[in-house]
Amino acid sequence: MNTRDIRFFLKVYESESINVAAEQLYITPQGLSNIISKIEEELGAELFVRSRAGTYPTEYGKAFKPHAEKMIDHYEDALSELRQIRDEKEGTVRVGYAFGALNNLAIDFPMRFQEQFQHYKLEYMELPDEVVEDFVDRGELDIGFTACPDMSKFDASLMYEGHVMFVAHDQSRFYHRESVSVTEICEEPLTLRNDNFATTRMLMQEFEKYGKTPSVLLRTGGIIRSLAFCSENKGNTIILDFLAHNFRYNNLRAIPFVEDLIWPLYMITKKGWPLSKAAWDFIDYINQNQ
Repeated sequence: MNTRDIRFFLKVYESESINVAAEQLYITPQGLSNIISKIEEELGAELFVRSRAGTYPTEYGKAFKPHAEKMIDHYEDALSELRQIRDEKEGTVRVGYAFGALNNLAIDFPMRFQEQFQHYKLEYMELPDEVVEDFVDRGELDIGFTACPDMSKFDASLMYEGHVMFVAHDQSRFYHRESVSVTEICEEPLTLRNDNFATTRMLMQEFEKYGKTPSVLLRTGGIIRSLAFCSENKGNTIILDFLAHNFRYNNLRAIPFVEDLIWPLYMITKKGWPLSKAAWDFIDYINQNQ
C-alpha cells in the first residue's frame, strides 16, 4: 500500500461511488476497483460494500479512514518540509494554473519571468481548478491560479473576472436567443466537464439554488470534447466568455446567462505557509505586470 492507494481509498469513501471517484482520479473504474481490492487484501478486511446503489464503507472502512487521513497528513508534512528546503537551496518556484487562466494572464509571462530571473527555476502546469487548490493545500505547488477557491484555506488575490456562457448548437431551441436562464436549460441535454472544474460547480450550484435537476448526458475532463458533442447536436454545454471567441465550430453560438454567472480568477497561496524568496519574487512580478 502506498500514499496513492490511500488517497484513492479516501476518494472512494468521500464520493461513495467507484465510477465517480474514478472519473475524478482519471483512472478506469476497473483499475480503481482493483486498487481497493488490493488494499482490502493487505489489511485483511472488507472496506466497502459495493452495490448498484453505490459504494459504502463497512465498519472496517470507517475505522480505517481516520488512520488513512493521518498517514496522508504526516507524509505531506514531511514532503512539504523537504521540498521547501530544496526550493530554498535551488531557487525553484512551482505554479499551477486552472485551465483557461493563462488566457487572461498574458500567456507568455512565465517565459518573460524566467528571462528576467534566470537564477530561478520556474515549474508550472495546467490543471483543473480543484486540483490546483488541492496541490497548493498539500504544498506541492507554491502558487496557484484558480476560480472560486476555499478562502478558509488560502490567501487570495483577485486577478480577473470572466463570465460563464451557455453554448447552443444550431438545432437547439435556444440558438437564436439573446440570453437564457438557468431554470430554462434544466431539461436541455448538457455535456459538462467534471466537478473538478469551477465552471461546472458554479452551474450545478445554480441548479440547486432553484431546486432543479439538469439533464446531463456526458461528464468529461476537457472542453474540446464537450464542444465536439455540442457541434454534433448531442447536447449543449457552457464556456467562459474569453474562450467563446475561438470556436472551431460554425454551428455553435455562445449566449449569456440572465443570472450573469461570474468566474473569478484568483492567485492563491496556502494560508500561513512560508514562501521562498523565488515565490515572493514571482508574486511581485505578477502584481507589477498584470
